[in-house]
Amino acid sequence: MNFTFTLFVALLFVVLSPGVLLSLPPKGSLLTKVLVHSVVFAIVFYLTAPMVLQLSANVEGFRRPKSPSSPSDLEYKKQQYLNSIAPAPSAPVASPGALFRVLAPQTSNTMFGYPI
Repeated sequence: MNFTFTLFVALLFVVLSPGVLLSLPPKGSLLTKVLVHSVVFAIVFYLTAPMVLQLSANVEGFRRPKSPSSPSDLEYKKQQYLNSIAPAPSAPVASPGALFRVLAPQTSNTMFGYPI
């Protein structure tokens, strides 16, 4: 989350608190008013949060990556990524058991100099 979005949520909470901007239902109990205002907050938040997140991300410099404009762009980026993580062609590739052979202790078939 970013600062602008956090500020938006705090202001929305204050504005939609019972008695600040509106009071629904006018002659209801405190519990009823709180429940109605919580539902109103949830609906307004659900409808406005994506827009505020998008606007605040552009304002604060945290731009979201654009989706690729065509499938070929996606394939190109995929190929770039695969090329970046691929091992260099001149680097020797070890067999899967090479690391085990290096790290495993050397054993022999003798105990105290006698064959087992």
